Amino acid sequence: MPRSRAQRFALLDAYVAQEESRPAEERFNIPALDDVRAVRDGLRASLEQREGGRTVRETGVALRDEMVEELLDLLQAAAVYLVVKRFGRRVTPELQGWGYNVVERVAAPAAEPAG
Repeated sequence: MPRSRAQRFALLDAYVAQEESRPAEERFNIPALDDVRAVRDGLRASLEQREGGRTVRETGVALRDEMVEELLDLLQAAAVYLVVKRFGRRVTPELQGWGYNVVERVAAPAAEPAG
């Protein structure tokens, strides 16, 4: 029994080729050759559609990542503009009104010299 997708396709291809090489009166009636062909072709079409969808998703993710980088750059530029032009070069809690999260950074205590 085939275990992988490639092995299944190889089996279906071999079966169809073998049946097509035989005279029509000697072919198996069950399953009908047309049914086996339809299943094989349907599986192959489904796989191609799936791979095409993956390519579209990967392209969309790459485009989104580029746009996110550009948006982050623009938001940073907007923050710089606000700090310089509107708030006199000082970061203040008033920036929160513009959608920025302002937190106070606490300096770490100086380490005592060993000795």
